[in-house]
Amino acid sequence: MKHVFRESLKIGILLLLFSTSCSKKESINKTKFHPELKKVLEFYNKSNDTSKLKAAHFLISNMDGLGTDDIQLFDETGQPINLYLPSYKNEKALKKAIDSLNIFYKTNFIADIKNISSEQLILYIEEAFQAWENSPFHTNIEFEHFCEYLLPYRVNKEPLENWRGHIRQKYNWALDSINRSKNLREIINLVNSELQSWFSFGKAHFKPDESLSFSDLELCKKGDCEAMSNLTLFTMRALGIAVMKDFTPAWAAANGGHSWNSVYLETGELCSFQGTEGNLMEDRPHLLFPFDTYGNLISDIDYRKSGKVYRNTYSIQKNSLVEIVKNKETIPPFFKKNNRFIDVTNEYMPVKNISLTLNTIPENNSYAYICVFNDGKWKPIHYSEISKNYQVEFSNMGRDIVYLISYYQHGRCIPLTSPFFVPLNGPVEWLTPDRKQLQNLTTRKRSYNVFFDLPKFRISPTNNYRLFVWEENQWIFLTGKKAFSDSLNFHKVPIGGLYQLRLEGSDSRERVFMCDENGNIIWM
Repeated sequence: MKHVFRESLKIGILLLLFSTSCSKKESINKTKFHPELKKVLEFYNKSNDTSKLKAAHFLISNMDGLGTDDIQLFDETGQPINLYLPSYKNEKALKKAIDSLNIFYKTNFIADIKNISSEQLILYIEEAFQAWENSPFHTNIEFEHFCEYLLPYRVNKEPLENWRGHIRQKYNWALDSINRSKNLREIINLVNSELQSWFSFGKAHFKPDESLSFSDLELCKKGDCEAMSNLTLFTMRALGIAVMKDFTPAWAAANGGHSWNSVYLETGELCSFQGTEGNLMEDRPHLLFPFDTYGNLISDIDYRKSGKVYRNTYSIQKNSLVEIVKNKETIPPFFKKNNRFIDVTNEYMPVKNISLTLNTIPENNSYAYICVFNDGKWKPIHYSEISKNYQVEFSNMGRDIVYLISYYQHGRCIPLTSPFFVPLNGPVEWLTPDRKQLQNLTTRKRSYNVFFDLPKFRISPTNNYRLFVWEENQWIFLTGKKAFSDSLNFHKVPIGGLYQLRLEGSDSRERVFMCDENGNIIWM
């Protein structure tokens, strides 16, 4: 699988450094590690197991910033309280209890680098190696991939626990099947089908889903896409299967973002699936994108569209924005909080490098951001340094999507360009309304989508609607109309723009659309 990691994984150099710097005891003693972490390195240095020593160095050297969000609940008098989750049959009942008790909470971040014990970390390393070495797919998992996607002892901000041992005991029956089978797809589907039998999408916890341990998830039996993919990571990794978590920070043709799971099969082929919900399919390797293995669009059914797909890593990515930009106030929250992900968009879909020359550049801000329209806002999903001649280049961008370039200042994205459309094939199309050329357009309610239940726009009689066009860096009101059926006709609309039809009084989160020369709507 070497071809898989050539572009996406950057940890090989680090591992080479580890192998040379860890050869002597004095190099460990001079390193500014917490005493408990030094014990781990000393333990593996004495064992003469170079692989485990490298693995320990990998975990410790990338541990900064990792930890547990310890969430403590208090009643109105300030007394700590506990909620026994199984006593609440659903999310509504839990919320009612929380509201009635006037609960408030405090989050205390417990940093691993200062609090994890040597015994804990050694146990995690030993169990990870046991799972890797006993896996029938051992030879398909290179050491670099093992370190990044099997070795990690946590998946997010959950409380630390011996999840590997618990899961291997719980899924002892699956270990027999794993040892008998040489088909990775078959094994993943077997385990994932069992997860589907008891875990579902929903909410049944007062904690954020990113802070749920395996024990929490086992107790709740519900969670969002973050929880679903995390539960799958815990389970698969405990069984020696190097499953990953990929995500898109913001959909390009729907609101919100999403995370899911992926895995490289024995052939090196990347396949994605929604852990606890959908299995790996042979006819469509990527559950979330209607492309074939060659990157061709194989379905004309609407889909959510993603301009960027990222993969979570354990290792800190030294070229991430928060690691290289000094002025953190010019970084949007998503990039400011994240330094552990790599770009894998080109493994999912046809991509395009977008190169543009800006008319102006912002003061004291050397980076521009490419955005998609999501939840009523332009949300940044990728970045580019602005060159001296005002040029920007955004690499590996998804096609068939509307984008806009912005910079970030004072907590918001400020547009630098008009919106533009990147088709599946062909040049960029700028969406600038021409008020000298007018057209008629008809909007209808969006039909049910069988590929994804996208946010549908329903036009209902007696409701009032307002049509907007994006112009001069803002939404400009064009006209309003009352509906008398499930469609609306608008006359003398400027051609060539990006439009939004809002229900009067809405929160402006409706999807946007373009129009072709015949006035037919193309939803984005």
